[in-house]
Amino acid sequence: MHEFLDIIEKYRPFLEQEINKYLNLRIHNISELTIEEADSFHQKLYSEYPNRGGKYLRSGLLILAAESLGLPPEKAYLTGAAIEISQSWLLIHDDLEDDSVQRRGEPTLHLMYSLPLATNAGD
Repeated sequence: MHEFLDIIEKYRPFLEQEINKYLNLRIHNISELTIEEADSFHQKLYSEYPNRGGKYLRSGLLILAAESLGLPPEKAYLTGAAIEISQSWLLIHDDLEDDSVQRRGEPTLHLMYSLPLATNAGD
């Protein structure tokens, strides 16, 4: 397993760059705050887990599969980023269901902010 993780590690910078393109979207809501404050707070919540990293196992497998079919790895970066973002948000719900206290070495989102806010970030 360790060798495999070393192999897929080379794709991490490309996937992180792709992920950051989509996590920096501006979302206008949370009526009690200014648009700028709401955007900033919402972005902080939904980007918390992706910013903590991870093994990038699923996206690494995807890129290796693409390469095995003769595609250049960059053709799979967007899909790999989507997989990683989705996985991070699924983990928010997993932590809620399991009442976990830590994710990737830090407190879980629902303990940091509240159950309702974590649920919204996961959604």
